Amino acid sequence: MRVLLTGATGFLGSHLLKALVSKGYEVVVLKRSTSDMWRLKGFENAFKSYDIDRVPLQTAFEEQPIDIVIHTAWAGVASTDRGNWEIQMENFYFSKKLIDLSVLFNIKKIICLGSQAEYGNYNEKVNEDFLPTPIGAYASVKLFTSHYLRNIAQEHHISWYWIRVFSIIGENETQSWLLSQVIKSLLVNNSIELTEGEQFYDYMYVADFVAAIEKILNKHRDDSGVYNLCTGIPIKIKDLLCLIADKLGKDKQLLKFGAIAYRPNQNMFMVGNPHKFEKTFGIHNLQPLSIIIDKIINSYI
Repeated sequence: MRVLLTGATGFLGSHLLKALVSKGYEVVVLKRSTSDMWRLKGFENAFKSYDIDRVPLQTAFEEQPIDIVIHTAWAGVASTDRGNWEIQMENFYFSKKLIDLSVLFNIKKIICLGSQAEYGNYNEKVNEDFLPTPIGAYASVKLFTSHYLRNIAQEHHISWYWIRVFSIIGENETQSWLLSQVIKSLLVNNSIELTEGEQFYDYMYVADFVAAIEKILNKHRDDSGVYNLCTGIPIKIKDLLCLIADKLGKDKQLLKFGAIAYRPNQNMFMVGNPHKFEKTFGIHNLQPLSIIIDKIINSYI
């Protein structure tokens, strides 16, 4: 089976690509000539790639008989860019082209990554029946893209899956992300300024994320729709970071909780209900948080 994958040089996409290759999938990657390949070191020859800043997007579809499209690419995910409407709308236009080409070339299944941010601020576990109330450009454009996918896929009888991803952690995270910054600072005994850390988030290990996407790939029945990809387990950021400090044997006083104010509209409880996904695709076989943190720390040592 041949899978077209976007975002393969990113955090989630790189883990997904390696898993697909190891399972015997033929993978076609859409990337840019300027894409940083550091996450794919040793896998450079394991897939066919197209630089979409040098060749038309449809070239990959014309030259490769694609069965399934997995769309993980999305620019402007940093907090500094999430309010940038121009960047976020470019994500929609690219997604639209990808979806339209999938129709043109008779793709069987499309899997796209949405976001927990589409729900907005709720102080309870959210399920797929909650009314999305996105705040800002990033979340709004994600939701709009999901509507486009649903309408076009249903019109053309394509299986479609919009996966609202919650907080994914693991090896090879973007270096500016919270866990990466905290681990790197603690390793050299540097303090790091943080918010109070009272937010509760829903953390899933990246390998468990990959296993969940593989379940969708292997699903033969059409169960198209929107799905939360989450654990359903609320974890306080402060507790998570203190666990990391304990694992490293570092003084928790290096974690300067309260030194930074919360962002405007800070979501203090972002936890999903995984029931719909697990009912359709099977129960998540989640790894314990303690083991996950050990694996992440070991990737920095």
